Amino acid sequence: MTLHISPLIPEALPALQLLRSAQLAPHPCMPLAQELQDAARGHGKNAALAWRGEQPVGCAGWVTLGIAEDGCAYGSPVFAADLEVAAVLIEFVRKEVMAAGARRLRISTRVGESAKLAGLRQAGFIPLFEFVN
Repeated sequence: MTLHISPLIPEALPALQLLRSAQLAPHPCMPLAQELQDAARGHGKNAALAWRGEQPVGCAGWVTLGIAEDGCAYGSPVFAADLEVAAVLIEFVRKEVMAAGARRLRISTRVGESAKLAGLRQAGFIPLFEFVN
């Protein structure tokens, strides 16, 4: 099935929350509704959903607040059911933040986000560092 991107549709967030929670288990994650609709993401304007048919399969939010200061934007949260979805969302976010004037884009990964990590590598991103607790 073909992927398509839509603006934020709050009714899809429960299904996406389940997907995200499964990927990041056993670690807790912030509620998507809260994260994607916060002020840093323009109360949902800087958020997009990926769909395969009628099924939500990923989402992305982006923060442009740092562009004026240092040219850097942030993709967060970004998560995807598989590599195809990750690649589409990463490219979508990249285009959005570059259009907003960003010269750089940072997107973090965590254990369990192998599709996103593969998508970032495929798009030419390079790791900067890892946190060690």
